[in-house]
Amino acid sequence: HPPKTLKYFQNAVSFDLAIPYYGNADKIRYRYRLDGLDNDWIENGNNNNISFHPLQPGDYIFHAGASLNGVDWFEGNEIIAFEIKPPFWKTWWFYVLVATCTVAIVFAIYHFQLQKKLEVERLRMGIARDLHDDIGCALSNIHIISSIAMRNQNDEKAASTFSKIKNSSKTMLDNMQDIVW
Repeated sequence: HPPKTLKYFQNAVSFDLAIPYYGNADKIRYRYRLDGLDNDWIENGNNNNISFHPLQPGDYIFHAGASLNGVDWFEGNEIIAFEIKPPFWKTWWFYVLVATCTVAIVFAIYHFQLQKKLEVERLRMGIARDLHDDIGCALSNIHIISSIAMRNQNDEKAASTFSKIKNSSKTMLDNMQDIVW
């Protein structure tokens, strides 16, 4: 017989033993063995009911025997094989699924953070480009206008002031280029 398959919550199993004996039933002694739980014979006295609860998931084979004198044992030809399946959360495929999902979530979080960092970097580069263009243009205009005013001015004091404006705007333009890049 192929083994019977039980679900993880069907872990209480009972057997009732019967032998074809028509004499005094109190003389009958029973014993059993459940391979997968205990490989030794266990004597059960004259009690013909055997119960197991709870059994862990696994493969089991039940053997039974009887005796009239407690010395000569007769084993039944019928063995009962059964399997108790583990719950789905204790199976290998569930562990693989959890590991795969964990890796996917970690990768998604990493990818999301990387995209955010790239977005901030693009924004920063755009601001730097705009800042360079706007301030650079204004500083260049100040530099050019102060140079023209300096050439057209005959006053020595005004020429000195325009020269300072020209040099400051040139220094500021060079420093801004260094800061932006």
